[in-house]
Formats: sequence, structure tokens, C-alpha cells
Amino acid sequence: ILHVVCQIQRKEDVQYVRFLESKRVSVKCFYNPYIQTVYEHHKLEAVMCFLYGLPTSVYRFRCLAMKHYIETYIHDHKPDIVHIDHLCMAQFLPKKKKSVWVYEEHNIESTLQYTRFRFAKRLKHKLFLFLETITSFLYEANVLSRFNHIFTISGLDKQRLKELYGVKIPVTVWPLIFLPKGVSKRKGNTLLFVGTLLWEPNADAIEWFCYEVFPLIQRSVPGAILDIVGEENPYLHV
Repeated sequence: ILHVVCQIQRKEDVQYVRFLESKRVSVKCFYNPYIQTVYEHHKLEAVMCFLYGLPTSVYRFRCLAMKHYIETYIHDHKPDIVHIDHLCMAQFLPKKKKSVWVYEEHNIESTLQYTRFRFAKRLKHKLFLFLETITSFLYEANVLSRFNHIFTISGLDKQRLKELYGVKIPVTVWPLIFLPKGVSKRKGNTLLFVGTLLWEPNADAIEWFCYEVFPLIQRSVPGAILDIVGEENPYLHV
């Protein structure tokens, strides 16, 4: 990825990569063919996840080569602080902890899966999400207890972490860094969604919005348009 951005930099005068190179920041990439798997439609793999005690949202990122690389790197370089971005990356941490671990939370996974479970309409989908909620809760409870500090995206998430998991370590809410800027040109009465639809919560949200919310908007605003931009999900029904 860094190599590709470096090529773009030479044409578009991107300064960020120059900064990375000057600071001797290196990037190691691993390929995992399972990331885009929709496990609800792969029953055997979904059952295996449950038996292993892993939510599919974590299992899909498994990569033995990456785990070995990270464990070896931590053992050899002994970093003072290890930063984990998103719950799925916690599976690559070594069993023995010898430094400060910081977790950057994007979602409270068990709450996310429970919300999907509540609004799911198909019985098989509900059963899958029920198991996913249980495994997410148990896995999250075990993982969170290993960190020294947690960053959350909202005050509500901070509150829920303490209520659901009894988190006692320091929890910091990220400040709002990027503020929206005015747009000189825009298309009237248009809504835009940008996000990969292979991420099941996004697909669920779009399906719910299209059937439950957008018809109400169209009644109030005739001619309203919804533009959806993201990688296609073959199981999405909209």
C-alpha cells in the first residue's frame, strides 16, 4: 500500500508519505482471503467460530503469518506501547504482556450485534446474530481486561463499556478532529451513503433504511434521491 501511495505521490505531490519515509515508518501487508466472507451464508464456518468462542467479525481476520510476525516483532523489539485499532486486531497480541497496551474502540461489538439481532426479520439470520452476540460479548469481556487504556468514539460508548463490562481502566473519548466544511455545489434533496456493503452492519443498516425510513422521506420530499456508494454485497436486498 505504501508503495502504491508513493507512486501517487510522485504525480499528485502527496506530502504525507514523504513524512512517513523521513520518519522511517515501514508497512508490512498480509493477504487474507477470508475477510470478505459473509459467514451467515457459510454455516459450517459460523458453527466453528461459535465452538472456538470467536465472533465471526474477529475470525474473518485470522492470519497465522501475521500473528507470528507481530508476536516475533514484539518479542524482538520490545515496544513500550502497543496500539490496537479495532477488536479484530487483538487476536494477534501475544499471550504474555510485557508493555502498555492501548485499545482504540470503533464499536462495542456485542451491542452492535445485539442491535442487528433485534431488527433481523429472517429466523436463520436471527439465530446467527444471537450466537454472534453471545460470542462477541464473551470475547470482548476477555480482551478488554488485558488493556491499560481504551479510546472510544463517543461518551455513550464509554458509559456502556463501564456498564456492560465493568471497565475500571482509564477510558478516553476521542475529540472531534475533523469538522465539516461548506460545500459550494450540491444536488438538492439527495442523501449519500459511503461505506463497504460487505461489512454486514452496513448492509443491515442500508436495508433497514431503504425499507423503513426512506419511504417516509419520499412522502415528505417527493423526488428525494438516495445514492449508495460501496463495494457490492450479493446478499443485500434493496
